[in-house]
Amino acid sequence: PFGLETYGERLLVCDGRRGLLLVDPQGGGVEVLVGDIDGAPMRFCNNAAVASDGSVYFSDSSTRYGPTEWKQDFVERTRTGRLVRVPRWAVLG
Repeated sequence: PFGLETYGERLLVCDGRRGLLLVDPQGGGVEVLVGDIDGAPMRFCNNAAVASDGSVYFSDSSTRYGPTEWKQDFVERTRTGRLVRVPRWAVLG
């Protein structure tokens, strides 16, 4: 994981390739909260943070390169990283 954060009794996990996951440590369930953005799969999810209103912010460092190709992103200066917000209602379903 490229980021872990508690969310109530569950964990937010930034999986570099799968996206933002919600994990139930008691039951072992894993739910993909955000696996793609605007129909395009996430490439490098990381660094989740929970705001005081329950929204979740996380970054997707590149829309072109994943965790194993991160240096190429610097070489090409793609500047495609982004900050994403998931509102509380979307996390709680």
